[in-house]
Amino acid sequence: MELTFWGVRGSLPSPLNHYDILKKIEEVLPSLMQKLQNDGHANSLESLTQHLHDQYREQPVTYGGSTSCVELKTGTDRIIIDAGSGLKKLGNQILANQNQGGKIYIILSHHHWDHICGFPFFAPAFFPNFEIKIFHPAYDKLKNPDKFLTNQQKAPFFPVQFDKLGAKISFHGFSEWDLADVDIKVMKLNHPNTAYGYKIQHQDKIVTYCTDTELTEAKKSELNKYSDFIQNSNVAIVDSQYDFIETYNKLCWGHSSIFAFIDAVHDAQVKNLVLFHYDPESSDKFINDLIYKAREYLKTINANSQMNILGAYERQTIKI
Repeated sequence: MELTFWGVRGSLPSPLNHYDILKKIEEVLPSLMQKLQNDGHANSLESLTQHLHDQYREQPVTYGGSTSCVELKTGTDRIIIDAGSGLKKLGNQILANQNQGGKIYIILSHHHWDHICGFPFFAPAFFPNFEIKIFHPAYDKLKNPDKFLTNQQKAPFFPVQFDKLGAKISFHGFSEWDLADVDIKVMKLNHPNTAYGYKIQHQDKIVTYCTDTELTEAKKSELNKYSDFIQNSNVAIVDSQYDFIETYNKLCWGHSSIFAFIDAVHDAQVKNLVLFHYDPESSDKFINDLIYKAREYLKTINANSQMNILGAYERQTIKI
């Protein structure tokens, strides 16, 4: 399996502005100057560019500002988890590399706007050679499961109405899941209006997606529920919107800190625990600090843990 992040923010897209970008350039200049001093002036632009890629591979220059969208490839099949604003760039790439069409599976965790706002801009939806199957646990019971996506494209909210899209688009509950070699387990999460987490298994590889949920005052039995669900994941993508203090200042907002998830899964044989759904106000420095503190916290409560802690960033790919 191959996992790619196209949107990692929560609540609202938060692109960098002019002053943010200038600040980023200031931050990378010392590293480039040091490179030139160490290696002389024989460096080419190509070598300096490669140095930047190497320098910021583990700690990216920016984590990105698009909202939730994760792509999971299992052989020739493509599963997309959530349709936040990151879906637009993914759609452009699909169209560029797969203009002959094909089948796309989209799984929605819930219908809050930051998780569906990218769909009106999803390029494959405009072309008849694509088939798009959209899944959500509630669709088994709803008479009109398409209403959550069609409503946001009604006038005056969007110029192209949903029924004018060219692709073959259908809505399904998981009783109709038809990828035989991909198994999906569903867990209800603690979030306003309800959200769902997913445990996706292909052969012996497992990806768990568990964002938009609040663990701050969870009882031990509730933490055990999360631990059991995430158990044995190769990659577990979890809600990390707040730091520890914020979770208590924003009780009942439906989000967690990475520290609550570490408490829940530090001994659950998870290989990679991935921070996700960052607050739109969180700077890249704030996220860097959060990742560092999370790693230190894991060492404190379980010094023998082999779990790796990562921060998701846009265009990051993890091969499983």
